[in-house]
Amino acid sequence: MRSSNILPLLLCAVLCGCQGYVPLSLDLDAHHAAWTLRSPEDAQVAAYAARLAEADPGRAAYDPSDGLSLHEAELVALVLNPSLRTARLEARVPALGAAETGRWADPTLSFDAMRIAESVDEPWILGGSLGFTIPISGRLAMAKQLALAEADLAMRRALRVERSTIAALREAWVRWSQSVHRIELVASHLDRVNDVVELAAKQRQADRLGAPQLRALQIEKVGRTGEIEALRVEIERRRRLVLALTGLAAETPIDLHPTVVLEAPSDDGTTLNELLRVHNLELAIARAKFEVADRALRLELRKQYPDLEIGPAYEDDDGTSRVGVTLEMPVPVFDGNRRGVVEAQAAREAAKAAFEAEYERLVSAVQDAKLGATAARRRSAWLGDQVAPLVDQQLEDLDRLGALGQIDLLVTLDALTRGLETRTRMLDARVEEAMAVNGLRALVEPGPAIAFENDVDESE
Repeated sequence: MRSSNILPLLLCAVLCGCQGYVPLSLDLDAHHAAWTLRSPEDAQVAAYAARLAEADPGRAAYDPSDGLSLHEAELVALVLNPSLRTARLEARVPALGAAETGRWADPTLSFDAMRIAESVDEPWILGGSLGFTIPISGRLAMAKQLALAEADLAMRRALRVERSTIAALREAWVRWSQSVHRIELVASHLDRVNDVVELAAKQRQADRLGAPQLRALQIEKVGRTGEIEALRVEIERRRRLVLALTGLAAETPIDLHPTVVLEAPSDDGTTLNELLRVHNLELAIARAKFEVADRALRLELRKQYPDLEIGPAYEDDDGTSRVGVTLEMPVPVFDGNRRGVVEAQAAREAAKAAFEAEYERLVSAVQDAKLGATAARRRSAWLGDQVAPLVDQQLEDLDRLGALGQIDLLVTLDALTRGLETRTRMLDARVEEAMAVNGLRALVEPGPAIAFENDVDESE
């Protein structure tokens, strides 16, 4: 048969167009070794810092040789945090898919053979055709636009992971710094208590102080000593969380510079609202979801119109060869993709409502975070301006009386305790303000001037 040489060629063409499987192994030992070798001086971090410095000359220089500030730790997290790498790689999936969307459908090869039951010279009737789908409906272009919208949505979700990771790092950093400052306050307080206890012991030996009073001072000393030990454990635990968020191993030898102050964005209501509309990722995701729904509707509408299937045909009947063309086109009379269209229309309406609802929620969240920061700032200022001076003045008066030999040790202990409590409340108020500012910045702050995309570049 003259068609016998064609089939092997067609089969070879089909196999050549297929991709092969490439295994990818998991090696925890190798990964663990690479993880423990990470450092703030990693080449990728340094390169990214240099790119940011070029894009933003006013940006603070990156120099991890003297330890990490919060600003520098944020940059390290953008490069090394494992959750961010995962989110970026997952966002590549729809992006790579979108790059391959919109291609013509593969041609369809059909072959049929029939044998005539009676005894004839040429008992076989052979036929075959090669069909091509001509996308005259335009649905391929709509499918491409939908895939691009889905890729954009995935990218914004990855950016949301980035923003939430940086917000979590700031919170962890401030909490760690709070513990560091807290232990400094308690240690300073304990030094003063030790002096009082030594003086009380001498007075007890001279029978000028009763045993209950001395015991009260000793209880304070022992209690604060135990508090310092607990704070040391808390500091280490919170430090490990900070390092985990930066992507560094807990054993990484790096100094961290504590801070409980975060710079707040402009408190002008109009400006905050404008920043929210431009930079908020939750709102951007809701907008991207609407765009996906809108393009999905366009695709469903295009599916109402048929594509044309055309191709050459061949037939061998009783030794006679015939060559022709086949045409095929569905007629949208009964179905017309009505279900797909109405569902897509409803989904777009729901996406629009979700976008508007998200905007309302975010505006309220901005105002709430702004008020929270203001309240904490005023409380800290009140403690610093009104309460702390009175406590300091009382301690100065007691010191003068002590120099004259006129001292009430229990009153002194009470004054020291009130001083520690006041400074602790001031520290807590500053931390509360930083938490509110952190939430506000997460709502309205733009991302870095240049996105870190080395993961994608390396893979490609």
